[in-house]
Amino acid sequence: MNTIEKLRDYIYKYAKEYGYEVPDAILAQAITESGINGSGLSNKYNNWWGMKAGADWKGKTVTLKTREEYVKGVLTPIYAKFRVYENTEQGVIGYFEFLKYTRYKDVKNAKSVEDFAEKIRSAGWATSFSYRESIIKNYNKYVKNYAENTTKDKESVKEAVKLLQQRLNEYGDYKLAVDGIIGPKTTEAYNKYRRS
Repeated sequence: MNTIEKLRDYIYKYAKEYGYEVPDAILAQAITESGINGSGLSNKYNNWWGMKAGADWKGKTVTLKTREEYVKGVLTPIYAKFRVYENTEQGVIGYFEFLKYTRYKDVKNAKSVEDFAEKIRSAGWATSFSYRESIIKNYNKYVKNYAENTTKDKESVKEAVKLLQQRLNEYGDYKLAVDGIIGPKTTEAYNKYRRS
């Protein structure tokens, strides 16, 4: 399961609850921080956005080696304390809680992926000089394509179910609606047909 599959539903749920309009940008930021298949910090500690543990953090922490770009093009290795979350959902909630810090207040007003990427970079989320561009690139490469492919997949499944319903109606007297929805009647008819 990749980063998109692990996080997408939680991000959409909590973005709405916390009042953010660009959940796909938040997903692209998670990919920017953790990669498409996650990282040690995300997969083991459920911290998908590289949130560090400041003095006010009372939860669990882990100290890991990371890199910061204090000078353009120069990655400086450092050890930093990161927040640890019990599970993926808690990590997503933790992200939205982290965004409540005053310096991130403008991020909530973002109306597009580009706007979000600029606001989160300007607020100082990361030291990377190319952080904005990386978020946009990951959105275009992974998130946008995933959303488009998921829609196509759902349409393909719906067409396959319609065909199944037509065939069941032809082979038996099931009188199913040919709507592409796998409801109780379609399931019952299919199971009955398989047993015959």
